[in-house]
Amino acid sequence: DSLKGQESFETFINDGGVEFVSTSRLPDGGTLQIITDITKLKENEKTLKQLSDAVDNMPTPVILWDKDHKLVMGNKIAKEIQKKWKSGCN
Repeated sequence: DSLKGQESFETFINDGGVEFVSTSRLPDGGTLQIITDITKLKENEKTLKQLSDAVDNMPTPVILWDKDHKLVMGNKIAKEIQKKWKSGCN
C-alpha cells in the first residue's frame, strides 16, 4: 500500500537462480509486477568479470579498439606503457 511509484530489486531463489522484480503503482491504485529470471545474465556477468580480471593482470599489453578507432579498453600493463610514452620515457 505504501508504494507510490516504482520499486525494483534482485532476489535469489531457492534453486540458486536470480530474479529481477519490478513493481509499479498504477493510476487506478492497482499494481503491476514483472518478474524476470536473470540467472543466465548474472552467470554471464560473473564469467565476463573473470575474463576481464585475467586480461587486466596479464604481463602482455592488451589494447582493444572499436571499429571507429576509439579506445575501448587497455589492461594494466598497457596503461603503464602509455604513461611512460606520455612522459617521454621509452
